[in-house]
Amino acid sequence: MFTVRIISLLLGFISMVSLVHADSISLYDAALNDELPEVQSEYIFRSTYGVMGTSEYMTEGTDSFIRIDTIASNTTRYGYVIKDVAMDRTQGVNLDFTIRIYDSTVEYYHRGPFSIHINTSDKMGLELYFRADEIFSTNTDFFRRVSASYVTTGFVDYNLYISGDSFTLSANSTVILTDTLVNFPDDSIYFHDYPRISFGDGSAVASGIIDIASLSVYGAGVSSLLPEPEPEPEPHPIPEPLSVIMLVCSVLGAGVKRFFG
Repeated sequence: MFTVRIISLLLGFISMVSLVHADSISLYDAALNDELPEVQSEYIFRSTYGVMGTSEYMTEGTDSFIRIDTIASNTTRYGYVIKDVAMDRTQGVNLDFTIRIYDSTVEYYHRGPFSIHINTSDKMGLELYFRADEIFSTNTDFFRRVSASYVTTGFVDYNLYISGDSFTLSANSTVILTDTLVNFPDDSIYFHDYPRISFGDGSAVASGIIDIASLSVYGAGVSSLLPEPEPEPEPHPIPEPLSVIMLVCSVLGAGVKRFFG
């Protein structure tokens, strides 16, 4: 009985250690405050490529979100880049995000007003485009490959799960698209470095108004590449008056003893 108890405790300890190695990183949460993603998160940087659209923190009923607006012109862009997050696809990576395609215009069959691009730590990646009624992945030539009909004009909770050589996209807990990862060209504007996540409107042939409520990444294959913060030094305890008096008396006593000794 004692041996069984010891084994049970060891297994519990091992499971706790395993959980420590799996990071959960909240990249952006509009419900926390009215800060823009690049201000709220140390992992997110705003892209400065091309003609920039606008972004604005907004609330609508109980919903809080950041609104990306490029609707003025298809050549207008606005997006973000996430760095300093290691993503080991062999161990499993989850990306949760809640977004809404509020408005959009599209001129090209292979593009959409909102996209997510991911390069894992060993360069294998994926690209997903979101339209008002459809979501599709692309191949190494950035042409659409696998598509799914889905209405995206309301807030949807998405989960993108990467495991091994494939990925699965779920919408409101229902799987809607499955595809394999690809190795994008090194000279691609989105995939020249890794690990990396980019999201927003980066297309010159589509535009939209996109609302983003939250974004987080987690799983056994996820870890932060940011340096650990330096621990704050512990303050030296301030001696109590009685302790100071006793210390002084002790020093004086030792001096008197030495003098008369």
